[in-house]
Amino acid sequence: MDNLVVPSQVVVDPLDIEDALFFEEQGVSPFETCVGCGERWIDLYHEYGEDALTDRSWSNKKGGFICLGCREEDEYQPCGTVVIYDPEEKTATKYVVGEYNDEKWEGPRELTVDCLGLRAEDFELVELEESPIQFTWRSTDPWRGYYEPQPPEGWTHLHSDGILHWSADADDLAQFQEAVKRVLWEAGVKFAICYGGSSNVFFTDYEIYVEAPQDALKALAIILKVNHLRLEYRDPSQYMRTLLTGSSKDTEEARLMAKAYRMVEEGTPLNEVKDRVLEEIQLHTLGNS
Repeated sequence: MDNLVVPSQVVVDPLDIEDALFFEEQGVSPFETCVGCGERWIDLYHEYGEDALTDRSWSNKKGGFICLGCREEDEYQPCGTVVIYDPEEKTATKYVVGEYNDEKWEGPRELTVDCLGLRAEDFELVELEESPIQFTWRSTDPWRGYYEPQPPEGWTHLHSDGILHWSADADDLAQFQEAVKRVLWEAGVKFAICYGGSSNVFFTDYEIYVEAPQDALKALAIILKVNHLRLEYRDPSQYMRTLLTGSSKDTEEARLMAKAYRMVEEGTPLNEVKDRVLEEIQLHTLGNS
């Protein structure tokens, strides 16, 4: 029972013989920890009983066991989702990326350019397999942030955006996405659409990456086409208004908020931002009087 030897620095309630035999049967040291939350198995056992060990699972990404709570949290709120489209193979593969394990979902075979509008039910879970694109948490303050994709070598960033759920801007982004997928599929390049989770339930980070074409002219043609689609579907002013106010309506208040936000982003001191916004409000009031 070597796994039951108590490290000298550990203070723990003694195990009775039945509990000790249970840990021995499970092949787990009571003083090892869950690689997710860092809790010792003995403490989890005392709190949740035998289920703490029998419901544990292996994490491929961490190389150790995680408790049921960590697994459920990972399944309920993963880091993000990656969908990789491969025109050469005529496939679409989805990865649900977690902190501890990734799920691989296969889409329909023999995809065509007219069948790229796939839904969740079009994918089938096949196995646990690590996604080629992972996510990193980016903090915007101590309590908030979002997951940002980290592509492997050979992939190029094509477009950065955000899904402002249940807004007119989100509808425009959906149209942009369908148009971009058609352009990239017809160009014959492998591409990935990445959806990163965030602390804001109304926002999802949205990024598009492509496997960099070897042909420089082909790459330039793709960039030009995507830039044209940006002009057609992605209105930066509408996006900023929606992000800051929750509405896409073009009002004076929304324009002032967007202007103030851009000034802060550019590094303008807050007192100067405040003075300039108040000045514009006064001018607007005088103009309407």
